[in-house]
Amino acid sequence: MRWAGESRFPHGLRLVAETDLDRARALRGALWRTTAARARGDELAGGDPDVVNASAAVPPLGTAMTPTGVPDLSGPGR
Repeated sequence: MRWAGESRFPHGLRLVAETDLDRARALRGALWRTTAARARGDELAGGDPDVVNASAAVPPLGTAMTPTGVPDLSGPGR
């Protein structure tokens, strides 16, 4: 099974940086814990709102592919 950040392209074009995967994992964990806590009526875990808010503050990723098919990794969030 391939990991989500691993490229299927023959020359191994990196689609996602390892740091992006780490941030995505942290956000996923914070969202799961926050959702579970809210469903139980519990207090939120100390740092989870900070993780969610920090992720929400980052500009969305821009288009990474130009009309010619050449990747453009200079957009926001790159």
